[in-house]
Amino acid sequence: MTAEHSRATPTGWSVEHLPDGSRSGGRFRALEDGREVAHLDYRPEDGAWDLLHTWADPSVRGTGVSSRLVTAVMDAAREAGVRIVPSCPYIPVWLQRHPGYLDLVQESA
Repeated sequence: MTAEHSRATPTGWSVEHLPDGSRSGGRFRALEDGREVAHLDYRPEDGAWDLLHTWADPSVRGTGVSSRLVTAVMDAAREAGVRIVPSCPYIPVWLQRHPGYLDLVQESA
């Protein structure tokens, strides 16, 4: 699987987008020295990404890597013109701390 694009973070970490090309979903992953240290899985849904699950390796928890990963995902969603569905429990917590991204949340039907 090849990366659609990678983004460098200010701390030297990189974030890579791995869409799988189907409706089953894709993954954003945070890399440190080529090693995946965190990821966020999503499923595309009619102009939105349903953010399903965020995971961070125990060795990097508490360092802000998950927040930087979600920031990269939100920036990619904005760039792609898609909304987000915050199914992962971490996402609403993150959005409370980053209200500038609330406009990306897809309204409930």
